[in-house]
Amino acid sequence: LAAWNLWTRAHMSHPSDPLLIYYTDYFRYQLYNVDLRTVPSLLVKNANALLESIGHLLAGPPAFIASASAAAVAATRLAMQTAGLLTLAGWIALARRRGLTVYDTFAGLYVLLLLVWHYPPDERFLFPVMPILLAACWEELVQIAGWLRRRSSAAPAAGAASAALLALWIGLGWNHFFRFLD
Repeated sequence: LAAWNLWTRAHMSHPSDPLLIYYTDYFRYQLYNVDLRTVPSLLVKNANALLESIGHLLAGPPAFIASASAAAVAATRLAMQTAGLLTLAGWIALARRRGLTVYDTFAGLYVLLLLVWHYPPDERFLFPVMPILLAACWEELVQIAGWLRRRSSAAPAAGAASAALLALWIGLGWNHFFRFLD
């Protein structure tokens, strides 16, 4: 493997055309698109896109978005970003509860790579970490249901909130099941 990498590096072409750079050297293409001045804006843009993509991965992209008003689009984006934040909080709680695994380490480094890459991360880039995101979402839903149960003086309200969270989880799964059948 090392010999192959050395051979390809020695025989690599060094084009100046951005299209050829894209197809021959991803790292050089990254340096072509991102410099130190643009890193802060890139991080903010990619963090927003990452959180929204996590929400879309879990709930599915809304079908009405093409014909929706600007307020509806903004509310949907905020809801998806909130779902993404809650999922990341669940990921942290999950790692604390069971310890850091190799997959957690891979997923964390992968998500960090998505934050600095020149292309905003969307759902397709999250498929390698989808199992941990689903587990983290479930962990956070269970924690929220437990918090509601402990904090609520009325047991029926806690039961209703738990049932609503369970219905949401089932609905997300149902949405994905039928989306992948198309």
